[in-house]
Amino acid sequence: MEDTQMMKRNMLAIAAVIGALALSGSVSAQKEPPPKPTSCADADLTLPKNLDKVTLCHFTGSDSNPFIINEVSQSGADSHLLNPDHHGDCGMYGDGHVVCVQ
Repeated sequence: MEDTQMMKRNMLAIAAVIGALALSGSVSAQKEPPPKPTSCADADLTLPKNLDKVTLCHFTGSDSNPFIINEVSQSGADSHLLNPDHHGDCGMYGDGHVVCVQ
């Protein structure tokens, strides 16, 4: 009878150790990095402070600084966003609509 109880205790102890190891592995596991941005559509654009201007996001593609965000005139934004060389760039106008270069 004592042998059976001792075997049960040993099995419980082994199960507890295995469970603790499994738990510690999942807790210390590294999270996957967020996906790399592919355009300014991934940026959090806000309305320009001056509603006569445009919040313009220039997509750099850099790992450390993928966007440059500035407030520019509407005419400057219009000419920038009409240029197909600026693929991935977006602008948010004072009325809230967003335009992105495809």
